[in-house]
Amino acid sequence: MQSTNIIGYHKDGFYGCTLMIKPVTLAMKIDTGSPITLISVEKISGVLTDEQIKALKAFLNEKKS
Repeated sequence: MQSTNIIGYHKDGFYGCTLMIKPVTLAMKIDTGSPITLISVEKISGVLTDEQIKALKAFLNEKKS
């Protein structure tokens, strides 16, 4: 099992959190008025090749149907 630590904070009028999923650490700004939150895949996995982007787009298009 993988351990995940989430640290939330309120600063300068917005909420945020830091996700530490080793070896990746992500800082997120939380919009409490938004129905969804988006995280760039490149923030999680690093820079993607053109082939990886094409495969990801195909996967997401399949899931929309």
